[in-house]
Amino acid sequence: MSVLICGSMAYDCIFEYQGEFKDANLGNYSGTLNASFLASSLNRHFGGCAGNVAYGLKLLGGNPKIFAAMGVDANDYLQYLEALDISAEYIKILPDMFTVQLMIINDSKQNQINTFYPGAMAFSHLNKITDIKNLSEYKIAIVSPDGKDGMVEHVKDLANAGINVIFDAGQAMPLFSKEELLQSISYSKYVIVNEYECDMLLDKTAYNIQEFIQNLEAFIVTLADKGACLYNKEFPNGIIIQGVKADRITDPTGCGDAFRAGFIYGLENNLPIQEAIRIGNKMGAHKIAYSGGQGYPKFAV
Repeated sequence: MSVLICGSMAYDCIFEYQGEFKDANLGNYSGTLNASFLASSLNRHFGGCAGNVAYGLKLLGGNPKIFAAMGVDANDYLQYLEALDISAEYIKILPDMFTVQLMIINDSKQNQINTFYPGAMAFSHLNKITDIKNLSEYKIAIVSPDGKDGMVEHVKDLANAGINVIFDAGQAMPLFSKEELLQSISYSKYVIVNEYECDMLLDKTAYNIQEFIQNLEAFIVTLADKGACLYNKEFPNGIIIQGVKADRITDPTGCGDAFRAGFIYGLENNLPIQEAIRIGNKMGAHKIAYSGGQGYPKFAV
């Protein structure tokens, strides 16, 4: 069974600066800033939420189909996906745009300076779910962080096609209005958020989790290394599915996406939802030992 993975595709460039930003000679800063940091290393990763989730699901033996928008610089990523045998059939190329670019500078204390360019992602609404001719092939889809207009449209169109939707607003949460959040959740079967996103969602909508689960299969709050809390009609006050101890901690980038890949794998194999979450926890703990959102090796779940 194929799973549709909607979300961003990105190039992540991570620079390492051996000093501390606070010690940089910025002069007498008075509204004009010209700072330069000499990086000791640069790592360029294939990233983006859709790419990360698809990578993890493929590693588990799933059949992800990425639904995303990329720019004129997509060729390297497309060749990489082809080598992994991950379908790019539904990736729309916008020739007058660049793909999402994320530039990260880490100092020796793991402080970060980030620059994010959304590029083609901001026009994800130009890629239409309704243009897919064989929608009946899909039983599950995830709508992960992407251009907000695209996310709103995708959730609605997927639900109208009878597909079970996982709504994962993530970093895009602040862009949604109350009405857009409530509408998107009303079309969904599952919602996944971390603790911070959960607080934001409840604050923006003035709903509580118990109200949401009346029309959901599950509301899941990820808790980093502590695991995840499952809310549904069986467990209206939540039940914690314990996390897995990581062998080592290298880079948290993409751990949430690895969790989602494991969760989706459990759903598509008709496993009980608590077992699907356990697989997600294992995936997140496995990924954190490796740099970047992808590139971690296959392992037994």
